[in-house]
Amino acid sequence: METKVLDSFPHWPVYILLALSAFYLVANIWVCCTHLMPAFFPPPEPSKRRSGYFFTLFMTVCAATVCWLCFSNMFLRFHAVMIASDRIELVYYWPRPRLTVEASHLQWAGIHHYRKGKGDRQGVRLQIATNRATFQSVDSVVPDIAEEIRDAVTALAKK
Repeated sequence: METKVLDSFPHWPVYILLALSAFYLVANIWVCCTHLMPAFFPPPEPSKRRSGYFFTLFMTVCAATVCWLCFSNMFLRFHAVMIASDRIELVYYWPRPRLTVEASHLQWAGIHHYRKGKGDRQGVRLQIATNRATFQSVDSVVPDIAEEIRDAVTALAKK
């Protein structure tokens, strides 16, 4: 079985996710201390503190960013394809297991090209269609590997 990897996972997104998760945890503790605790234990005299909605909104945006990073590219799209003579396996990151697709279920494979950033960097996204669903890969900056996978899947689909 031949494995073709569309991207190599860099370590820096993990650190960003950890930092944003830590900020979200701090925001939850802060919200609990400033909004919920005074409801149960009112202060003896009224204070002139700001309500802190800006900080809460900032932490909510950070949490939404963490969720978007976790579920948009990293875990919902496949990162590698293992090609055998009678099937392919789409490799996902944890927690999603590999998905085996028999050659008889393959219909077509295509590549979606797009411009990445302001420069001349081209990005590609591989799409593999079966009888039941269409699967998308993560964004890749190496179109050669995506073209090799597309050609191999197209050859398997024609068998």
